[in-house]
Amino acid sequence: MKVLIEISAMVLGKHDQSVSNIIASLVNQGKAKTVGKTIVHMDRFIEYKKMTNSFFASFHKKNPLKIGMSKEELRTRLSKGRAIIGIPGSP
Repeated sequence: MKVLIEISAMVLGKHDQSVSNIIASLVNQGKAKTVGKTIVHMDRFIEYKKMTNSFFASFHKKNPLKIGMSKEELRTRLSKGRAIIGIPGSP
């Protein structure tokens, strides 16, 4: 997370501590969520979560006897879904 803060500070022209405080404030207000080393706006996180749940529901409806979806299939579906909700870096 330190590298992310340093890069964000450089891009925004702010000090590292200032960016860190802004991120902490957004997280505390429920406007952002940290996922691993990534900071995600809650609107995007909720959209992504709904999309993931939809993938699982669809999968289980089509494959009622399977225990679950493979990680690779989920990754493939999510990478296609990223373009739908406008996440940067999507194909």
